[in-house]
Amino acid sequence: MKTEESSNSSSKTALEWGEKKEWSALLLFIFLAGFLANLATLFKLETAWYLPRNLGTIVFLPLLLYVLWRQNTPKKQALIALSILLSGTLFLNLLPGTEQEAPFLLACLHMPVVFWSAYAYASLGNNWSSNLKRVDLLRTNGDLLLLVGLICLGGILFSALTVGLFKMIQMDVAPFYFEKIAPWGLAAVPVLALFLLQHNKTLVQKISPLIATLFTPFALLTLLLFSSTLPFASLTVFEDREFLLVFDLILLAILALILFSLSDPKKQTKKKVWLFLLFGLAIMALVDNLVVLTAIGFRLAEYGLSPNRLAVLGLNFIMFLHLGAITSAILQTLRTKSNFERIEVKIGQFLPFYSLWAAFVALIFPLLF
Repeated sequence: MKTEESSNSSSKTALEWGEKKEWSALLLFIFLAGFLANLATLFKLETAWYLPRNLGTIVFLPLLLYVLWRQNTPKKQALIALSILLSGTLFLNLLPGTEQEAPFLLACLHMPVVFWSAYAYASLGNNWSSNLKRVDLLRTNGDLLLLVGLICLGGILFSALTVGLFKMIQMDVAPFYFEKIAPWGLAAVPVLALFLLQHNKTLVQKISPLIATLFTPFALLTLLLFSSTLPFASLTVFEDREFLLVFDLILLAILALILFSLSDPKKQTKKKVWLFLLFGLAIMALVDNLVVLTAIGFRLAEYGLSPNRLAVLGLNFIMFLHLGAITSAILQTLRTKSNFERIEVKIGQFLPFYSLWAAFVALIFPLLF
């Protein structure tokens, strides 16, 4: 009996590597990612020109093709998703400008969000309009990012050991290794991580809720301390552009914390205490987002309209509405003592607005400014 139980548990914890026929397709997508990453070197293009325009394509084209190959995505959706990615790539490569020019930089930063939207659209298939399925996809993508990070950390350690070993025998392989080998490995990480995740659904599913559980109380405390000291910060939030950008990243991280906090089934048994914690976090984020909106309004009035200010204004306005909807949903859930579905619906409901704004900034801003 114990032998059977131990064999069952070991089979559940063992990594699944798929079937042999899948590996040929995976190797093809890995080769495509590496080829795209090394295109500048192979054809002697300027890296500073090539990478900003094509980084999103290097990441998302292999991922999109892998999803289209693996699952039965309707042909119309597949064509739309591929058209978005390929036309966006063409647009960026025909777009003049440098990283010092705000419209060009904004286009390069926002186009990967558009590409992710195309990938998500194809991944969802016929469920693309379901808010709950969108939230499930967000969770999966969060797990994917975590796995990508773990693989990259392992790759960094392996690279350091490799270069160090050759250095011990008086051979400096660092230039060759990091120019010829590392880009192929780095480009392969996203699609390899997606392959592993789809074959091992529980590989990192427990880590994301654990991180959210650990950091949600600290995030709330940090926001409380930050908000209480903000009035004494000599109007930093109204004058420092980099500070505003960092703060937007913090607000997006809070949205991620709320999402992954809801993905832990154990929270359902003690949801009232946890929901009060999430409600406090959402309220503080909402208040701080309002401060950021005020600061952007101040900068617009003081310094005039610019691409950066308009892009950040649009993003923060969407986040403000999103956080407001989530806060309202948490409050209603507390009152009615219902499950988390109402909150998840509100999380998924706003994803198209982020995608549309990213597309507007990427495609229209270079024409306007």
